[in-house]
Amino acid sequence: MSLYKNEIAVNGVPCGLVLREGDGYTAVFEREFAGLEDIEGIDWAAPEISGDCVLPAGCGFEVEDIAYSHGEKCWRVRLALGKRFLGDVAGYQAQIDALEEQQNQAEQALDLLREERDALQAQLDSVDPNAVGESELMNAYAEGVNQDA
Repeated sequence: MSLYKNEIAVNGVPCGLVLREGDGYTAVFEREFAGLEDIEGIDWAAPEISGDCVLPAGCGFEVEDIAYSHGEKCWRVRLALGKRFLGDVAGYQAQIDALEEQQNQAEQALDLLREERDALQAQLDSVDPNAVGESELMNAYAEGVNQDA
C-alpha cells in the first residue's frame, strides 16, 4: 500500500515526494517501488525529472545521505544543490551571433556619424564669425523686410 501518489519520477525511478528543507532537498522513495540500487543508479548530476516536483529544472544535485525509514518503509535521500547545466544551447548561440552582428553594424554606423560630426566641427571651426560682411547682412535684412510687406 502506497503512502504517496508517486507522480514524480527521477530518471524513471518512481518518487513519492520531494521536499525543500533548508538549503537542500529530501526525496522520498517507497521501498515497494524503488530499491537502494535504483536510487544509487540515478544520475543526480543531471537528473531527468517528470511530474510536479520542487526540484529546480536545469540543476544537478549531490547526494549527502540516503537513509531508510522503517516506519514509513521508504528511502529518504538528502540532496544538496550541485551544478546548473544548460542543456542544448545551439538555438541560443544563433541568437547571440545575430546580436553580435547587429552590435558590430551599430558600432560601424556610430563611427561614421562621429567622422561626419568631426568633419562638420572642423568646417565650423574654420569659419571666421567676423567674415560675414555688413552689406550681406543688410541685403538679408532687406529681403526679410520686403517679404513681410
